[in-house]
Amino acid sequence: MTPDMFGSRILLFALLFFLLFLAGIGIAPYWPTLQVYGVHQLPQLDSTMLYIYFSAMGIPGCGFFTWIMGVCGDRFGLKNSFFLIPASLVLFSLVVFLEGWVFPKKNPAEEK
Repeated sequence: MTPDMFGSRILLFALLFFLLFLAGIGIAPYWPTLQVYGVHQLPQLDSTMLYIYFSAMGIPGCGFFTWIMGVCGDRFGLKNSFFLIPASLVLFSLVVFLEGWVFPKKNPAEEK
């Protein structure tokens, strides 16, 4: 797809916003799922404080990924830096999968 395929810039702009909307719908459930997973893995701690902590730590994390995308954009081109987003989601999903199913934490109450 190139901008020349569209008759007007307004149509292109509207399509880009629609695609951004669809991307947001796809990614939006992931952050709360990570928070719930973290609270579930740390039952001995106060869940309210963990939700606050996880939400507060999301702000520097967002800044870090913005910065690392800029660094990769300078090195490898802006187009290639956007591959960090799906790569990070794959990495997060792999960590959750490995911790939850491959190396599950044994609960001492379940062993009795």
